[in-house]
Amino acid sequence: MISIILSCNVKKMFKALKDIIEGKENALIEYFGMDHYKELLQDNGNNLKGATEWIKRILIHKIDYTEELLEYIANETKDNENVQKRLKAAKII
Repeated sequence: MISIILSCNVKKMFKALKDIIEGKENALIEYFGMDHYKELLQDNGNNLKGATEWIKRILIHKIDYTEELLEYIANETKDNENVQKRLKAAKII
């Protein structure tokens, strides 16, 4: 179950980051939902560009942390053949 959630979140993060970099108009709304989007804008003084840059930096850090987590899992499970097979199948190692 954790791997499904993790893979969905990673896909969502990459899609959101790609959409933000490409300047897709509704990227933040699609990633956060309308209510959280409005709250994000309020927290950033209705500065859409600033909010977008802030979220872009957060997504990059989240992706980096996810990569570190997967590397840690690969190292900590070297003796677990099933985990190693899954990591190899997912091209993580």
